[in-house]
Amino acid sequence: MAAEFRFTIRPDARPEAGHYYRSDHFSLARVGIPAFSINEGMKFKGHDEAWGLAQDADYTKNHYHQPSDEYHPGQDYTSDAAMARFGFALGWEAANQSNQVGWKKGDEFEKARMAGQ
Repeated sequence: MAAEFRFTIRPDARPEAGHYYRSDHFSLARVGIPAFSINEGMKFKGHDEAWGLAQDADYTKNHYHQPSDEYHPGQDYTSDAAMARFGFALGWEAANQSNQVGWKKGDEFEKARMAGQ
């Protein structure tokens, strides 16, 4: 699915931040229900990953959950629209599989999934 959208799947650039474990859908994963996170990552057209990491650090330090964390008319949401289409297509495909989607063998949430079956 990522290839169809011309996306590249990369590992979390900042796993120490624990974004998945603070997500709204983590409560599903904890009880074994497969849930995924997608985001634009840290690599942006015309910039290297260091630039993306610097932008992320600045946003987190100066804007995240603060009054300045708001919509600004000059912001470009083109990539957000593409990510939304990708997330919808990925979820649609998963929901329409002939077999239930599960966790990869050995995943930390697999045990909870198996206990619920």
